[in-house]
Amino acid sequence: MRSHRAQAKSLGRRALAGWVAASLSLPLVSCTSAPPRSAGEVLSEDRGTLLDEARTAAHRGDRAGARRRYEALLARDPRDDEARTGLARLDAWDGHYTRATATYRDVLSRHPDDDDVRAGLFHVLTWQGLWDEAEAVLDAAPQKQSPTVLACRAKLEHARGDLTAAHRLAERAYETSGGNSELRALARRFSTGYARITTRVLVFPRPMPTLGQVEVEVSQAWRRLVLGVVTEHGGRPSTASGGWAYGATWGGQATWLFGHGFSLGGEAAFGAPARSVPTLRLRVHGTAPVRPWLTSGLSYTYRRYTGGIETHGASPTLGVVIGDELRLDATYWLTHVSVTDPAGASEGRFTHAFLISAGRALLPWLALRAGYAHGAEAERFPAAFQILDLVTDAVYVGADLWPYDFLRVMPLYNLTFRGPPGAERAALHTFEIGALVRW
Repeated sequence: MRSHRAQAKSLGRRALAGWVAASLSLPLVSCTSAPPRSAGEVLSEDRGTLLDEARTAAHRGDRAGARRRYEALLARDPRDDEARTGLARLDAWDGHYTRATATYRDVLSRHPDDDDVRAGLFHVLTWQGLWDEAEAVLDAAPQKQSPTVLACRAKLEHARGDLTAAHRLAERAYETSGGNSELRALARRFSTGYARITTRVLVFPRPMPTLGQVEVEVSQAWRRLVLGVVTEHGGRPSTASGGWAYGATWGGQATWLFGHGFSLGGEAAFGAPARSVPTLRLRVHGTAPVRPWLTSGLSYTYRRYTGGIETHGASPTLGVVIGDELRLDATYWLTHVSVTDPAGASEGRFTHAFLISAGRALLPWLALRAGYAHGAEAERFPAAFQILDLVTDAVYVGADLWPYDFLRVMPLYNLTFRGPPGAERAALHTFEIGALVRW
């Protein structure tokens, strides 16, 4: 007896239990919903046909139609464990975790060799944050090296922060399965490293020059430690005759994953992009889960510019996942800017900024995101002139595309209005496209 699993893609990362919990949920429903049928419809008398209709309705998003069919099957035979498993899956999707857990355990007690039922119980336990109970379910599996059990082990290790073990187990599950496409995608998603390249053009109002930027980032994980290097190269016109000045910023970053959404990291960067104002940047950041659907983070950033300019800033963040499809994020910045003149006199002030953004998965290979920011520190692309006392509002819209399971493409457009308080503000257009390759 095998249960049928749904396929879909969540918006990137739920918080751990937030961003990692999202990576744990392999069976998610599609955004495309079919309209529910009438409660008085005539249901098929054939069990196999009715079971297939229930599964199809569930995978198309018609949960009410699927539930009616499963309940009709149980009315005919209360011992129909396939129908009971289908109802448990619907209960889990609808948030009735206690009822779903009880049903899964009951069915599994009669079918201990059914890995799909075991995986369903594993997932509903992890969605409740019951990691030890979920591991016990896997430990009790008669076939501990089956592809489904190995995939669940990979998700458990990923949740605990061991990216190397998660990737190794997912690869073994894929190889053992004989080429299952879902498990191949899982192994790619649990990659231990990636390379990202982003090209960007910033168009200022005349006579200010147009700037070009290229960012390159390479990251690699070893168990719980993630190390990366990042560099930004930029160019700008230096003369009216067309000469160009080039410069770069170089940085490194490290993050330790404690598991289940807790992490602590730091980064450092220095240089002068496009040969503009040289800068040193240091940052410490951490994340912690609040609820399975709510993430939190806090960071501290220090910048040192030439000319005696320093900034110290704290930045709390919150992320909310709604229905596994919509993610809302909010960030607030409180930054102290100080300027010291050659005579040693110092002047400082506090600046405030915030960013609100939303992202939604529309298709398994497409998600859209957009945001609004107020305040210079919240600008999507920081620059040295943010330290000036300017009024800034910005909006951006972008997309995440996955043409292949190892490739992510991210086009984005940003529009910023900036100017002195009480004066007319100028518009800055930013066009960006990024590509990320995972291994």
